Amino acid sequence: MADHRLFDKQIEYFRDKYNVFVWDPPAHGASWPFQFDFTLMEKAKWLCEILDKENILEPVIVGQSMGGYVGQAFAELCPDLLKGYIAIDSTPLQRKYMKSIEIWLLKRLECLYLMYPFFQKCT
Repeated sequence: MADHRLFDKQIEYFRDKYNVFVWDPPAHGASWPFQFDFTLMEKAKWLCEILDKENILEPVIVGQSMGGYVGQAFAELCPDLLKGYIAIDSTPLQRKYMKSIEIWLLKRLECLYLMYPFFQKCT
C-alpha cells in the first residue's frame, strides 16, 4: 500500500512555498500496525483533530486512493475548515455522483471478473 513517500516530490516542490503536512493514516505506512476497528469518518475526525492541534487552517486536502475517501469524509465532517480538495485515483463516496449503470456494474464485478481466465485461476 502507498504511504507518505508517494508525495516526496510534491513535498520537495512545495517546501518553500506552502506549509505541507503528510500523514500516514491508520494501517498505512509508518502507522502500521494498527487495529482495524475504525471507520472512515473516524479517520476524518482524527485528521481534523491533528490539523487543529497543529494549527493548520484552511487546508487543501490531497488524497490518493483511500486518502481521497478520507478527504471526502473530512469535507463532510468539517466543511467550514476546508479550503480545497484534490482526489488522485479515488472515486466519489456519494451515490449522487455515480450513474445508475456504474452502480449496477459495481454490484456485478465479481461475475465480470469470472469471465476472464486469469481471474478464474485466482479464485
